[in-house]
Amino acid sequence: MLFALGILLYKMASTTRSSEGPNEQSSPLSTPFGPPFDDADAEIILRSSDLVDFYIYRAMLSKTSPLFKTMFSLPQPDASVSEKQRPVIDLTEDGETIAALLSFIYPLAPESISLRGMIGARVAAEKYDMAVIFQHLDERFGVSKIVQDSPVEAFCAAYSHKLGEAARAAARASLKYGMSLDDIGDKLQYTNGPALFQLWKYHRACSAATAKLVSDKHLAWITDSDSDTEPHRTLWSFARSTCTTCSCWKYHYTVGPSRTRWDVAAPWHTYITQAHAILLERPYGKAVAHRSVVGPIFNLEACHICRNTLAGLPAFVDLLRKEVETRVSEVRHFLAHPPDTSPDGSYRRSI
Repeated sequence: MLFALGILLYKMASTTRSSEGPNEQSSPLSTPFGPPFDDADAEIILRSSDLVDFYIYRAMLSKTSPLFKTMFSLPQPDASVSEKQRPVIDLTEDGETIAALLSFIYPLAPESISLRGMIGARVAAEKYDMAVIFQHLDERFGVSKIVQDSPVEAFCAAYSHKLGEAARAAARASLKYGMSLDDIGDKLQYTNGPALFQLWKYHRACSAATAKLVSDKHLAWITDSDSDTEPHRTLWSFARSTCTTCSCWKYHYTVGPSRTRWDVAAPWHTYITQAHAILLERPYGKAVAHRSVVGPIFNLEACHICRNTLAGLPAFVDLLRKEVETRVSEVRHFLAHPPDTSPDGSYRRSI
């Protein structure tokens, strides 16, 4: 690792050149990125592989990257350079990636970052030893709109770069969608086979683990502590009541490890059946709790006594949602990469 770091520092130092300023570039082909990376008093220029210049304060990079801090402590390649000239550091990343990376360093940087930029920034942050930045990127990745809207592409990109936390976040986000070819649709062209196969196995494992919760008429995951604690106590007591005076069809369930008998009216059975079908396709807690699923249950035919038992449905749905999330969190092994040894002998982060 230290050898690789030394080589990188040597290459960066050897490509450091000077520039007269924003209007007198050392290369006539390079162009300034513009705000917010265009301060006239910035001490250095980061130049991307596609010749985009970023005017940066030395202290900003030193504070976030020990690698840059060490590089800046090295002797300048040309001691005769005047104070008005800036060193130019050529980087191997393109302008989109550098802009995305710097957006987590500069408070005034643009907020909108593409999936490609975010993945590239995460890889670059690890390369330049920016620990705080790549931790921040991992946290932001899972909640970003682009990952929530396009989790399949996000997973494939993160998995291909062996970005464990990012891949896990994208995989969890994918659970609210189906994994059939119809569901993936034209997004298939942006995926790669091995990553998509891993995601499909993870999705299928989550479906099996969660659909099992409501696959038969023994609901073992409901315990006495669930039904006796607030806010479930009152609502659950309604759900567990039975009507013996009406002609409504009853379905016989058992609850908890003790297999306590629970007779439910048809609307309850309809919801449980629908929840099972949903979890087979989308193993996502909020999917079984969505108002489009729960709302119509209250309009199903039943006598007024059996209808009153539906007062316990919200508590039941909440318990099921939480249990789905718990079961999903236990499914991990399908996202594991084989160990990947880097050229310097160290192991890269695995998923």
